[in-house]
Formats: sequence, C-alpha cells, structure tokens
Amino acid sequence: MQTGRNRSLAPPLGGFLLRQFGVNATIAGSLVLALVLGFMVSGLTSLAFAAPVQAAVSAQSECSVASNGSFESPDIQDPANRTASDAYIGNYNMFRTGQPTISGWSTIAGTVDILRYYSNASDGDQSIDLWGSSPATMQQTFTGLTPGNQYTFSIDYSGLQAGASRASVLLSQGGPFASLASLTPPVDAVFNGTNGLPSTRDYTVTWSTYTNTFTAIGTSATIRLQNVVAPAAQNTGLFIDNFTFAGSGPCQDFGDAPDTYGTTFAADGARHVVSGYAPATKTAPVMLGSTVDIEADGQPNAGASGDGADEDGVATPIVIAQGTASSVSVAATNNTSQALTLAGWIDLNGDGQFQGAERATATVPPNSGTASYTLSFPAGTVTSASHARFRVYGAVVADPQPTGNAVGGEVEDYPVTVVNPQLTLVKNAAPTDVNGNGVTDAGDTILYTFTVSNTGDVPITNPGVTDPKIGAVTCAPGALAPGASITCTAVAVYTITAADVTAGGVDNSATVSGTATGTNITVTSSPSVTHTSTTAPAPGLSLVKSASPSDPASFNAGQVVTYTFVITNTGNVPVAAVSIDDSTFSGTGTLSPIDCPAGADTIPVGGQVSCTATYTLTQADVDAGQVSNTATATGTPPGSPSVTSPPSQALVPVVPAPGQTLTKTADASAVTSPAQAGQVITYNFASSNTGNVTLTNVAITDTMAGLSPVVYTWPGTAGTLLPGQTVTATATYAITQADIDAGHVTNTATVEADVPPNSPAVIPPAPPTTDTPLPPAPGQTLTKTADASAVTSPAQAGQVITYNFASSNTGNVTLTNVAITDTMAGLSPVVYTWPGTAGTLLPGQTVNATATYAITQADIDAGHVTNTAMVEADVPPNSPAVIPPAPPTTDTPLPPAPGQTLTKTADASAVTSPAQAGQVITYNFASSNTGNVTLTNVAITDTMAGLSPLVYTWPGTAGTLLPGQTVNATATYAITQADIDAGHVTNTAVASSAEPNDLTRQRSTAVVELQATPVPTPSPSSPAPAPAPGAPADLASTGASLIGVPLALALLLGGSLFLIFGRRRRTRQ
Repeated sequence: MQTGRNRSLAPPLGGFLLRQFGVNATIAGSLVLALVLGFMVSGLTSLAFAAPVQAAVSAQSECSVASNGSFESPDIQDPANRTASDAYIGNYNMFRTGQPTISGWSTIAGTVDILRYYSNASDGDQSIDLWGSSPATMQQTFTGLTPGNQYTFSIDYSGLQAGASRASVLLSQGGPFASLASLTPPVDAVFNGTNGLPSTRDYTVTWSTYTNTFTAIGTSATIRLQNVVAPAAQNTGLFIDNFTFAGSGPCQDFGDAPDTYGTTFAADGARHVVSGYAPATKTAPVMLGSTVDIEADGQPNAGASGDGADEDGVATPIVIAQGTASSVSVAATNNTSQALTLAGWIDLNGDGQFQGAERATATVPPNSGTASYTLSFPAGTVTSASHARFRVYGAVVADPQPTGNAVGGEVEDYPVTVVNPQLTLVKNAAPTDVNGNGVTDAGDTILYTFTVSNTGDVPITNPGVTDPKIGAVTCAPGALAPGASITCTAVAVYTITAADVTAGGVDNSATVSGTATGTNITVTSSPSVTHTSTTAPAPGLSLVKSASPSDPASFNAGQVVTYTFVITNTGNVPVAAVSIDDSTFSGTGTLSPIDCPAGADTIPVGGQVSCTATYTLTQADVDAGQVSNTATATGTPPGSPSVTSPPSQALVPVVPAPGQTLTKTADASAVTSPAQAGQVITYNFASSNTGNVTLTNVAITDTMAGLSPVVYTWPGTAGTLLPGQTVTATATYAITQADIDAGHVTNTATVEADVPPNSPAVIPPAPPTTDTPLPPAPGQTLTKTADASAVTSPAQAGQVITYNFASSNTGNVTLTNVAITDTMAGLSPVVYTWPGTAGTLLPGQTVNATATYAITQADIDAGHVTNTAMVEADVPPNSPAVIPPAPPTTDTPLPPAPGQTLTKTADASAVTSPAQAGQVITYNFASSNTGNVTLTNVAITDTMAGLSPLVYTWPGTAGTLLPGQTVNATATYAITQADIDAGHVTNTAVASSAEPNDLTRQRSTAVVELQATPVPTPSPSSPAPAPAPGAPADLASTGASLIGVPLALALLLGGSLFLIFGRRRRTRQ
C-alpha cells in the first residue's frame, strides 16, 4: 500500500482507505513463515536483514505450532474493551493500520498492514495485507523436525479483486527455496459501505485455504510466500490469515494469562498433551467444558485472551468480592474409566503469581461426561482485576501445580473481576408515649424503620432486612444501585413490656442481606443495634454554681464577682416551687440578693433556670486566699415529696501573688572630686508592695560597715505595706581612705517582708546595688638637695657631700612600695624617715631620706658632681598609675684650682774657670702639680741647641701629675767657644700640661756665666730676688770660678717662673 494516500472509490469497492507505511521487521524467533505478495523488486535479493533469533520450539505436534498464525498480536485496537470509536495503535484509523513488527514473523522485504475492521478475518479479529507501501516477503522457520516424518501447513488467503494479486509459496529445508504454489483471490470482495464499523466491516472477503504436506529431510524447514503480481484495487495485495503448521505428534495446549503466572513454554508454562484430540470436533476424552481450545505456545495477554475467547470451561465471567470467600462453577468432561483431578487457582493477593493457598480442587468421577463442579476459594486481599487458571488432568494428581507439563487434559486462563459489594443498615427506633406520663414505660410503643444503603461498587438485588424481635420488614423490590439508599419499615410496632422497663430499655438488632447482581455473591451488612431506654418516674434536681470572672489572677480587692446558679431538672418529671439556699458564704463582705427570672420556680423535665448574685471582694478576702460559697436547690415534683439537689460550691480562689520591689540610689553630691576620706554619701531606699496581698514586718537591710541606721518614712502602719503602697528610707555613709583607694563604694541592700498564711512567700526582689565612683587622683613629688658644706675650696678628693630627699603623696590614694632611687656610683644607701608604715604614704604624707657621697678626683677634675634621683610607688588596683615626678638633679660645683711649678738648675761643676769649650753643664728640672686637679700631658721643653734629650723620673703614670706630685728631669750641654766668647750660657725651659679646662705652660730659665776672671757666687741659702712676673730671671755672675753660680741662677729662675705661673692662672680665672 502507498504511504500517506487517502483514496475513495465508488461501489462496488467504494468506501475509503487510509494506509500507513510499514517497515521491514525482524522478528526474534525460530518459527518463521515467509509470505511474499506483489511483484519481484529488482535487486531484492541483495537486501540485508538481521537473522531472527528465538528459542527453538519442537514442531512434533499434530496441532499447529505456528507463531501468531492468526495475526492477533499486536492488537491494533486499544483498550481491550474496545468500541468503534476507540483509538488504535499507530493512531491510524478505525479499521487498518501499518505496523513496524508482526509478532512471531520475520519480514524479509517490503511492509505489511494489519487489518481489523477493514475486512472480515478468517480466524480471530485480525488479518494482514502483504502490500503496505511495497511488496512484502514474510517467513517462519520451524526447527526440531524429525527426518522422514510428514508435516502439514495451511494458509487462508483472500483479496479485494479476483486474480489481481498473487503470491508464490516456497519451501526450503536448508537448501534453495522451491516453489510449491501460486495463490490468488478466487472472487471479488463485497463493499459494505460502513467505513469499517465493528459490527459490519468495510469489506466482506471470501477466504480460501491452501494446504501442503511434505516429508522432512532434515531438522528444520522454512515456509515463504513471495510476491509475483502488482497490487490490486485500493493498492492492496493478498490477504493472509489462519496460518498453521502441524507435525505428526499429539497436540499440546497452553494458557494465555500474563507470563508472570507461567504461561509460555520458555517460562515452563502450564501445558497439556491433549491425548485423543479430534481436530474435526475439537474434542478430547478429557477436557474443560465441551471443546478443546489448543494453543501451540502460551500467548500471554492482560485479558487472558491471547488465543481468543473460545474457552468454555467457565460459562460466565468470574467475579469475586474483596475480602470475601468465593466459588466458581467449572465444567469438565471425563469420558475415561478413571477419576480425574480438576484444579483451579485465583490470584487472591494480586502479586501476579498463583500460589498454593490460592488453589481449589475437585475430583471428576470416571465416565461422568460433561458436568459442572464448584471450586471454593478463600477470601483474598486483591482489590483490582486479577486472573484465574483451571486445569483438568488425565489422572488423579496429589499436588496440582499451576505450571509445568501434564499428559492429557486441558488448561484455560480467565480474567477475574474484583468487586466490593457492601451494604450498610441504619436502624431507627421511634417510641410513642401512649399513656402520656412523659416517660417511656410499659404500654408505650416503638416504630422501627431501616435505612439500607449500597456502599459498594456493584448493584445489589432484592436487599432484605432480618429483625428477629419485630418480625416482617417491608422493603422496595429490585436492584439497589451503588450509592443508592432505600427505607424499609417494620410491618408492626413493638409494645414495651414491664420486663423491658425492669431491664432499663429495649435492645434490638437487625441486618440486611442481598446478592451482587449477576453473581452468586451474597453480602450481609454489619448488625445495626438500637437501644430504647425505659424509665420509672424519678424526680431530680441539680445545681451548678459558678463565679465570674473565672481567672483567679483577676481576683483583687474591689473586684466584683458575679455568682451564677444553674438549676437543672435532672429527673423525668416536672418540679415546682424551686428555691435556692445559699447560707454558707465565707466572704467578709455582703452578698447581694439572688435574682431569678420570673416563672423560674417551676422547671420542666430537662429544663434549666439560671439565677445570679454579686459580691465585691475585700482585701481581707484576698489575704485569706479564697471566698467559699455553697448552695443547694429544692423543689416539689407533682405528687411526690420535695427533692433537694446536691450542694454546689463556687470557690473563688484568690491566687495570692505577693510582690515587692526595692530601689536604692546614692546621693554623692557632698563628695568632692577628688574625693576625700570622711566625705558623706546619702543612700535613698524605696520598697513597694507590687502584689495583691498585705506585706507585714517590712524591713530594709544594708549590711555595709559604717552605714548609719536606716530611717523609714511609712505610708501607714510602720512595717506594713498594703498592695500599691511604698515606703521610703535613707542612710548615710562616710567614705574611707580604703574606699578611695578602691576607686568606688559598692553597696547592696535587701528587703524582707511577711505574707498572709495562705500566700506563698514573696520572691525577694533582686538586691539593688549602688556603685558610687570615687575617681582616684594619684600624685607624688620628689625634691633633692645637696649639702656640700664639708667640701673645702678648693675641693679635695674624699670630702663628703650629703644628699637630702623628700617625696610627698599629693594625690588622694595611698601609695605603697614607695622607693627613692639614686643610681650614682659610690652613693651610700638611702636612709628613710617614714611618717608611718615603711614604704607607704597616705595622701598628704612625706617621706624624708638622706645619702652621702665622697667626691673623687674625677669629680674634682670634672669641676662638679651631678646627681639625679627618682621615686616610684604603687597605686591601688582601680587607680591610674601615678605620674612620676620629674627627677630632681643636684649639680654641686667643685671649683678647679690648677697649679704647676717648674724649677731649673744648672750644674756647671764640670766647667773650669776659665771655661773650656766642650765642658759639660748638667741641667736639673723639677715640675710640681700645686693645684687640685690632675695634670696630664705634662712635658718640659728646652729648645737650646746642643742640649741632650731630657730624662724624666715620674712619680706615677708617665705624663701625669696628680695634685702634689713632682716630676724630675735632667739634660746635659757641652759649652761651645761661642758660649765662652759670650761669657755665659743662657738656657730657658718651659713646663706644659693639660688640666681639665686649659693647657698650662710654665717657663724656667737658667743662665751660666762664663768669665775669664772668677767672681763671687751667691750662697745657696740666699736666693736671688724674684724677677717681676713675666720677666726673665737674672743670670748669675760667672768669674774665674763658677762654683755656686748654677745654683743661684736656678733659684732665681725658679722664683721667677712661680710668680709668672701664678699671675697667668689669676688672669685666666
């Protein structure tokens, strides 16, 4: 058939046809038949197709083992319960559709259409057209053949036009295909003009059958039909249906339930070798029903209709009820001389399997022919559609199984419909007070009615009510639909007896039963029970007294409480002259009169009257913790003594809620900044009664040492606070030095009070704490003086300076670990004079201290002694560190008084008179430190030409003279003729040194006279007069004899130098 083309032809073929392109299909399996319609396509033999793969199935059966020979799979219509307007697989049209695969077949070339309502089938509902969009070649291969045995296959064929389409039948037994026959429709189809309705197909075709029997030469054979003629009318090819393939062995029968139950040969499905099968009548000696429905292999199907719907073991659809035992009538035939076993399974739990607990069996007597047997099944849990399987065996089987092979007999599978038939019954009793006494007692009647409802999902036929106590009940006849209800009525009323009154009532139970329509399922409702109470006259009153508001937290002094009295007639007769007695009232105030509505003194049965009274709570009530009020109601029933209610108490529980607060403030206005010990803080206290009960023995406690007694100002009675009242109080405190050192004054107070006996203890308020800051202001001074009165001028090493120290606490906090530090080397330890505790200074206190120091030559050389001291102290933890005072420094001047002398003498004892050139004069030098400072770099310089180098004799370190030390030196000079000619030798020496502040130079001159004639020499004890400062000393006279001259000259020169040095020092100072 062509793809995507819709064509309409006038009768006789008429109608219209929608065709869909088919596809090449490779069907997995080893059972393959090939049918080829139409014409050979050039190059067809070159097409490549996948080889079919399927488990081998033996063809040793006289029944057909062809797979899907009636082309019922796939079913192109969906759903299973189909109508003409349902959708079709492939979404094609109502009567035919192209399919990509055909179960059990291999499509070698071309495409195939499945026909359903397009034309009538030869077997089942569907057939195929082997011309889709191109000619098709289909085949099945059979294995397991026995060489030498004969096998028969048959094909039903038809078409729309006689002779217009043709197919060749070919056979291969392992070698090339051999042509067996050419098939073509013998007559034209009849057009019905219905466009493919389920009741009337579009076309009626005439089916013919081709049959062939061959002898097997090997173990397999392939049947193929091959196309040889172009398509006929409506672009159709040859129609094929009811293909069978049978061997020489016995027939084998399979089921068709879903394969989870074990249906196919591969799943070891239930199967029977049908012994004595008569193909013409489709009967056997042992079978279900009256015919045998044979399938070559299991054909699983959700509707258990894979092999069609021709099973006849169960005549009616199987319907079971949820949770209810069920039975199925099964027909079985036994034309043998032995008893047989009939077994059945219903999947009662819906798990897709048949299990031992789901089995029922029966024995089929020998030679019993065809008869019906009832198999009874237990109640199940399945709630949706299920399946059943029935097997009749060729013998008695002790433990029948739902799967496996059996010899003789037959298997049939059926769908099972699960319903939920339910009936409910509601029974109503309506008593009538026949004697009019207001109670139900003997002689009164009860009319019973019944409401019957179908609460299930299937109609119920003729539901009927059973009630043993009242007899007949009338219900409307017919079926009761799901969800519907009817009312049934008892034929007669029931009259209450004295025994019923004694028993206290009439109990009655009824049920309703019916049959689920179309089934043998009987459903019965649960019993519906009524109880109609009977009573004797019994007057009674009750009183319920309540108070409003009901929240105890609302009950405070002044609160108005409303009492409500509710009187109820609890008996079964009216009560008159009703009154309230409320004499037991514990309130300390006055209760108002009880107010009842007009006419309330008579109360009918079950009636109520509400009355009220009011009361204002007092503080005494609140302190007592409650107000109790008990009342009773009294009335008179007709013809009976008066009746009094039980007492009813309304207790107004005043929930004591004691509460107290305490506040505390500190008035530090009298405290200066910085604070001083002894200044006063005033503390103010306020305690309030924040609860609802009276507080007594109220007392504020403040345990701070040094606090004055607390002075109270009471709002009323001393020590008592009514709710809402406040007491104030004051106390004073003089701060101490310890407080100042701590940096603050912390003070905590508490309050205590007694409560009434019924009250819980008052929860003490959190103790208020005041923390008055006393800002620390640490301060400290240090002074230092030097007493140098023991030091002379000029100063001498070893003389003592006395240092005086004074450190004062100028702040407002205590200073501890006070220490004066003076790191000058050689200073004696500091000796303190403390005003109190050693190391501690209270504010305003001063510590004095002294230390001594012996000056050193280095100090004198420096010209002064500088000394710095400092003081340290610790402050309290909360205080900032004390700012150290500026370290005081003393600088004691030691005025330097440097002095140095130089004397030079000439020793001319080696010079003759007259002098001779070359004779030697020896010069002697002496330089002394006559001051108070160390002289360094001391040197004597004599520049006279020819003078030998000076040779020194040092008293200590070369070049250094401490005060008082002298260095000596010598040098020699050989006189020259020039000196002799001059008549004298004059020689001047200079002494120099470095003192701390300057360089000192001293000159000394020696003159040696050289005379031809000796002259007198001055005596060594009579030195020459000192020359004027700065003037050279006079030279000694030299004559024939020079004895004494050098000494005189030395003395004169020395005196001159001393005067000169002294003058220079005074000038420099």
